Order: sequence, then structure tokens, then C-alpha cells
Amino acid sequence: MVDQDRAPSLARLLAAAGRAHHAEFGGPHLEWPEWYAAFVHPAIGELVGPEPTVDEVAEWLRQADESHRAQAPDEPWPSFYAGWILENTGR
Repeated sequence: MVDQDRAPSLARLLAAAGRAHHAEFGGPHLEWPEWYAAFVHPAIGELVGPEPTVDEVAEWLRQADESHRAQAPDEPWPSFYAGWILENTGR
């Protein structure tokens, strides 16, 4: 079960990464998981527990994106990714 206190905070952090990414690149970017992971890394440890590596976060984002596209493409991605991370990473 997703921690109802951490999920909205994590979704807001991911949404901020999305806005910053869009401002920098203006559109799709093949290495977006690495970019997002580096952006959120300074704060994500407070939300998910023991600080993950940037590479771990990038992999979580890839997997969350794949699940989002397959399971709930109409759900806002930040909340889906946040829930996916908290449910699937043992954090």
C-alpha cells in the first residue's frame, strides 16, 4: 500500500522535474530518466528512505513509465510514478 503522506510529496517532486525538463529541452529527450533522476536525487532520499543512487532512480523511472503506458495512460504521470516507486521499490 502506498504511503499516503509520501506519495503526494513525491508526485510534486516529479512534476517539478517535469517542468524543469520541459523548460530546458522543450520536448522529448531520449535520456530523460537520467536527467530526471539527477534532478530529484538531492531530495528523493527524504521521501523514499535510504538514499538511492541516481542510476537506481533512473531505472525506477524507466519502469514506472513502462507501467504507466501499459496500465493507466490517462492517469497523471507524476502521481502514477510516485505510487509505482513507493509500491515497487521496497521503499
